[in-house]
Amino acid sequence: MTGLFIPQVISAAPSPGKLGGIKEIVASPGFWGGSSFAVGENSKYAVLKDGTAVAWGTNMFGQLGISAVDSRPFAISPILKPVTVIVDGQRIDSAQSAIFMDGSVKVPIRDIAESLGYTLSLEGELTLTKAGKKISLPSAESIKVSYTSLVSAAALAKATGLSTEWNSTLYQLTLQTKR
Repeated sequence: MTGLFIPQVISAAPSPGKLGGIKEIVASPGFWGGSSFAVGENSKYAVLKDGTAVAWGTNMFGQLGISAVDSRPFAISPILKPVTVIVDGQRIDSAQSAIFMDGSVKVPIRDIAESLGYTLSLEGELTLTKAGKKISLPSAESIKVSYTSLVSAAALAKATGLSTEWNSTLYQLTLQTKR
């Protein structure tokens, strides 16, 4: 991503049917090969001609969709592709999607734990409880994105005895209770 520069905006207009505050913008002619752009109040998004989605700007709540929650006003970062998670044959729909970053899948722990019948405690360490049995997960394995705790799917599977299957073509993680 080196050598990319933030576009000079020629025009910006409210875009009907888009989320409030989002505007479609037109950049300098020929910039990134005529890619698509959108801007929020403090964040900007673009689709490069190779199809890569990128973002920059304020990121206090993870709104850029990148692998960090720090603001990047002048640094362009690729947006992470969401991962579909299937638990015991059921798709898990979460406010914050699972993500693939740094070679591993990070899953929203609360939604996954509850789908497996566990209760989750975030007091000090991540603890799953089911039928009186407590399982601790390494907190070093967790990250927060948009107020949601994500943990390594591998660490969760190891701690709970789940089998895993990763489909890199579909970006789909299947977790299965071993019977």
